[in-house]
Amino acid sequence: MRVVIIGSGRLGSRLVSVFSKRGDSVLVLEQNESKFMYIEDKQGVEFLVGDSTDEKIIRQALKKPADLVLVITGNDYTNIMIAQKIKLVDKTIKVIMRLFDINLVTVYTELGIEVVCPTSLTIDALLKMPGLS
Repeated sequence: MRVVIIGSGRLGSRLVSVFSKRGDSVLVLEQNESKFMYIEDKQGVEFLVGDSTDEKIIRQALKKPADLVLVITGNDYTNIMIAQKIKLVDKTIKVIMRLFDINLVTVYTELGIEVVCPTSLTIDALLKMPGLS
C-alpha cells in the first residue's frame, strides 16, 4: 500500500515508522524540513518539503497513486483545507484527517472525509476508566 502522510510531528513520525515497518510505501509531506529528524527509520521513506495547502505540492505528492492520505498537521483548519484540496485532485482517494474540534467531525464525515478526533477518543477513554463510568 502507498501511504502519504502530511505532517511529521509526533504523530506523523510514529505513523511513518508503523507503515514503513509493515512494508508499505510511505511519502511524508512536511513544510518544515527540520521535523524529519523525528523520524527514526528513514530507509525507504520518500520526503517532500513544501506547503501542503498548495495544490501543486499536493499534486506532486500524489504523482504516484496513493491508497491512503493521512492529514495530521497540528491545525484543524489547515487539515480541512488540505483534505478538501486532495479530494479535488482525486475524489477516489481515501483521506483520513485529524480534527481536534468535535463540532467539525460530523460536517466533514458527511463530505466523505474520514476523521479521527483525539478529543473524542480521550473523552471516551477517560469515561471507561474505573471510577469514572
